[in-house]
Amino acid sequence: MGSSPHPLESVHGGVLLYPREKAKDLIRQYRDITLTAPDELTAYAALLTGQGTPMTAIAMCHSGEPGTAERETRQFLLADAPIADMTGKKKYTEIQSMLDFSAPAGLNYYSKCPFLRELTDEAIDTIIGCAASAPTEQSQVVIEHMHGAASRVPTDATAFGLRRVHYSINIMPAWDNAALAETCIAWARSVATALEPYGASDGYVNYLGDEGAAAVKASYGPNYDRLARLKHKYDPENVFRFNQNIVGAG
Repeated sequence: MGSSPHPLESVHGGVLLYPREKAKDLIRQYRDITLTAPDELTAYAALLTGQGTPMTAIAMCHSGEPGTAERETRQFLLADAPIADMTGKKKYTEIQSMLDFSAPAGLNYYSKCPFLRELTDEAIDTIIGCAASAPTEQSQVVIEHMHGAASRVPTDATAFGLRRVHYSINIMPAWDNAALAETCIAWARSVATALEPYGASDGYVNYLGDEGAAAVKASYGPNYDRLARLKHKYDPENVFRFNQNIVGAG
């Protein structure tokens, strides 16, 4: 189920790029692989634009035995050749920085992040359709598969309540022209609304913006009432309030 800390000289992973018309096939394949992904494999799917060309990407990192890692990451390849295959044996620090180009400093950013228990065909079609109307070339939608040891911790063992396998859908418009702010934010919100029929009511507190008290409560799930009692006990004046605030309750 796990192992003690040990030196990690290298991992196997990187980025695969396909044309946008392969999005449905690639994301379905991504879903099918991640349904049974081992702890050692982390993989994201993304709908983005590069140099004016709409593309679909898989970003992955496998920290297991080299032969197994290479075999399991190659499963993401479709029968058709990708635009680019930037995968292979790499240092973990190289994997960490490979996507820095997708969020350069100096742009304006906004995000919404609904959570799905599963990636149904209907949800995939909706994500692809919404990504097609992205307001700028820098805007993207990233699908994260969350699994592994964190999903096996009992829900009430810590404050964090989202202890299950799921997919987070990161809707991230970006823009450099202030006049586009309203359009970009409206697009992100519309995509999140379109995904509501496929989603769950919980969330992740680190992904919250200014969604309000209900979203904060949803992030902690069934643990919220216990946390509210602790807040009332140790911080009855709500001194620590410049955060995604838990309001004390006796």
